[in-house]
Amino acid sequence: MLYACVVPWIAVVLRGGKNGGLSYAVLVALGLLLVWGLRRSKPAWLGAAPVRAADVVCFNLIVALLVIELGLRAWIAVGEPPAWLSSTPDTVRYRLDPSRAYFGTTPNSGGFYDDEWTARAAPGARRVAVLGDSYTVGMVPFPDNYVTIADASLGPAIELLNLGVVHTAVPEYVQVLRSEALRLAPELVVLSFYIGNDIHEDWATGPFSASGSKALQALRVLLLVSRSSEPYQQVFAAETMIREAPDGTRTELPLMTEDKHIDREWKHLDALFRDPPNHRTRAAWRDTERAIRLFVQTCRSEGLPVVATIAPDEIQVVPALFERVAREHGESPAAFDLEYPNRRLAALFGELGVPVLDFLRALREAEARAPTYHLRAVHWNRHGNAAAAVALAPWLAAQLEALARR
Repeated sequence: MLYACVVPWIAVVLRGGKNGGLSYAVLVALGLLLVWGLRRSKPAWLGAAPVRAADVVCFNLIVALLVIELGLRAWIAVGEPPAWLSSTPDTVRYRLDPSRAYFGTTPNSGGFYDDEWTARAAPGARRVAVLGDSYTVGMVPFPDNYVTIADASLGPAIELLNLGVVHTAVPEYVQVLRSEALRLAPELVVLSFYIGNDIHEDWATGPFSASGSKALQALRVLLLVSRSSEPYQQVFAAETMIREAPDGTRTELPLMTEDKHIDREWKHLDALFRDPPNHRTRAAWRDTERAIRLFVQTCRSEGLPVVATIAPDEIQVVPALFERVAREHGESPAAFDLEYPNRRLAALFGELGVPVLDFLRALREAEARAPTYHLRAVHWNRHGNAAAAVALAPWLAAQLEALARR
């Protein structure tokens, strides 16, 4: 019985948690059926010495796993474990390397694209934690990152902490919030949502998800000693390919081929900008909205106010790219609603009572003057970051002022 219940759980977690609950139920049913069949037939080989020895070893391994699992969960719940223990593998694997400069700036000791932080804000300063993915990390020199620019324009009385991690989404933001942001005692938390890849059906949470076992999750994190993944390497490749002078002159090489770029944007267009969405995207929205609710609930359980920003996909900002992608795939641009995800997210944040800043309008206005994205690199360039910062700084100041009046 122990094998029939525990082994399927391990299998589902190792598989990544896709359709976790259903997969677990099916495997448990098959396991119980096998146990019933073996108990009824009682084959002679079950009593053989090698089988009995293997049974003892497997039984003890499973018991040890359960003991470790319960111990780790207790440590996370009531103790102060190291940050990596309560983090998902991606939040470790795609962290910047503190020993390696990124666009000329060395990340802080936590692997974040920011200065070194103190445990508490300076006297009289108000601290804001900004959590996001590679858009928050950025593909520009540190002084040109939109969080850095907004931080400087807000002055020393407000301190913005950039806790962006490449290749993460909302469930990982929850982990970074719990394991690291809370320790920095922020007064406000910003959920930085990127439409291009934060709406995804693989970000499942719960006991049957990829992060459902703390023991297996910790083992994965400990084994992630190399940073050889494509998203991570692509970000660092930007250092050698992106060249942009302060006057806006660009002499950059593309990070993607033209075909790959068009294919990537088509996948986004087809999945995210149809109203109503298709079946696959409905599942992605369901899981994404569940993760957002968990993020907000986690903040509020700690007494922390939360606000959100929405970064648009490139195809929403660059009209020529949108029209080309649609027509090359035999679709009329009229078949798509480029503001559908923004409206849906705004409605969800409104329901949750979370103030939201949508960068779409600011980026479109900036794009009309000059390109806001790197050449086929799907990230904001210096001009795009500046446009986002101009929108972010006064909005954040207003949010903090509203908090002070409460």
